[in-house]
Amino acid sequence: MASSTWLILPMLFPLFSGGRAGVVPPTTARYRLEVKSEQVADLTALGQGEQRSSNTTIAFLTVTNSDSAGGNIILVMVDSIQMDSTLGIPKAMTDSLRGQTRKSYVGPDGKVTRQNAGNAASLLLALGLDGLVRRLAPPTAAHRKAGAAWTDTTDVSDTLPSGSISTRIVTNFQTSDGSYDGGKATKVAGAFSTALRGGQAGPGGETTFDGTGSGTSSWFYSAEGSALGGTSHTAQQITFTGGGAPAPIPMTATTDVTVSRQQ
Repeated sequence: MASSTWLILPMLFPLFSGGRAGVVPPTTARYRLEVKSEQVADLTALGQGEQRSSNTTIAFLTVTNSDSAGGNIILVMVDSIQMDSTLGIPKAMTDSLRGQTRKSYVGPDGKVTRQNAGNAASLLLALGLDGLVRRLAPPTAAHRKAGAAWTDTTDVSDTLPSGSISTRIVTNFQTSDGSYDGGKATKVAGAFSTALRGGQAGPGGETTFDGTGSGTSSWFYSAEGSALGGTSHTAQQITFTGGGAPAPIPMTATTDVTVSRQQ
């Protein structure tokens, strides 16, 4: 089983539950992104016990948000990144992410369309950024009103190194009055479920995987819709088949994400 799968999968889903795009003047802001994930794989099929791995990623991002055709253009640049992982991620891979950008269009329906393809070296973080831009795009005026409630369904197909993954995320949102950093804010709370399926080639052959997950998120916006920050928690159950293993290998994963706007 490729170690890159273990690292990428837990980062995907907590980032995919943001509100729909609205209209705000062009803004540039800096954010701190922290992603903590832990995976536990049951390797009984390989004659071993549980294998635990963890990863903490801290990145500082410069984000430019501008209105376009009823939606928003979100340009995210990685200013700096630090990764602490038991998976032994090469420092050169981490360093290669600095200066990388992700430009995306978030439509009024919340759908994200990439406007630059990035490159293989930036794929690891780019997968997470594709979901994060949904949070950085302001909700519509209607969704910023206290008491608003709605459900979004998002289908995503993407590539992994030597593989692919398809996911469906269904999120129930609820808007309320809240506070952030001592000031008034609009709170958009989400409760989501995920389903995933994919495959990835590795040294032991083709590995296929499928699983489900659930989680919650809380995101905060200023009166005009600018993203202030937020958190999410996701728990997943994933089963890996193939890759040289004589029987399916179950894995559980938890991910906690914290995003905060910097002064």
